[in-house]
Amino acid sequence: MQRILVDGDATYDAASAKAMIARLVEGGLDMVVAKRIHTESAAYRKGHVLGNLFFSYTVRCIFGKAFTDIFSGYRAFSRRFVKSYDCFSKGFEVETDMTVHALKLNIPSDEVSTPYFARCQG
Repeated sequence: MQRILVDGDATYDAASAKAMIARLVEGGLDMVVAKRIHTESAAYRKGHVLGNLFFSYTVRCIFGKAFTDIFSGYRAFSRRFVKSYDCFSKGFEVETDMTVHALKLNIPSDEVSTPYFARCQG
């Protein structure tokens, strides 16, 4: 059984869950990360883009590999990943923690591109 984690701010494309799960199952993977693709500048501010690039590069230097979008809040997991992951994070650091967990244990993972939208007003 697969699990999906998604931020509840309506910025992620719900339809991408199908492709994420398909990649997870067909690839025999334990985690698939949604790589955010934005077309609106309001969706993904420059500071966030640069921060993600910097931290992804840092993770790559430490572990020898990384994901393109380590801060993505949209992920699909196998039951095996969920059982192996002890979550002690209390906030937004959970995405980084899951990334490090997967890289440390060399967990089979991949990325799938997904549209990323601006947050709704209010």
